[in-house]
Amino acid sequence: MADQFIVKVDGKKVKLYKSTGSLNKIINVNKDIVNAIQQGDEIHVTTAKGKVRIYSLTGSLKKII
Repeated sequence: MADQFIVKVDGKKVKLYKSTGSLNKIINVNKDIVNAIQQGDEIHVTTAKGKVRIYSLTGSLKKII
């Protein structure tokens, strides 16, 4: 099972926090973000243009839907 993170949208970035509140990772999306959620070992980011960008927990882009 993947680690659970608190996911926060901050401008064009997604910040992942550990349950202790400490910052773990910043994913720079470079697009306007509507929403971001964790799904298992992935972060699903919905952009303002309606595209869903799927990132690994390490921050690398896996897929654009």
